[in-house]
Amino acid sequence: MLDWFSGYVGYDASRLAVGRFFMLNADGEVVRDSPRWETARGSYEAGIQVTQGCPTGRMLADAQSMGFHCAPIQCFRVSGNPSKFLQG
Repeated sequence: MLDWFSGYVGYDASRLAVGRFFMLNADGEVVRDSPRWETARGSYEAGIQVTQGCPTGRMLADAQSMGFHCAPIQCFRVSGNPSKFLQG
């Protein structure tokens, strides 16, 4: 049984509506800009966290070497317990 998964899933997440997280320095300049995590609700109100992520070149090469296709620009980043999400 899989207890926890944190990683990238190679599906296109460019249409996933997520907020943005900005970090500003003392001068008001943007230091960091990243997508926020959103909760995907499953059965029995259990949820996993999802957001957009960009795969690295190494991740794309490894996926291709194993015969998988990965969205090259925006893919899903997932963190949570898939067993609880699917079964409650």
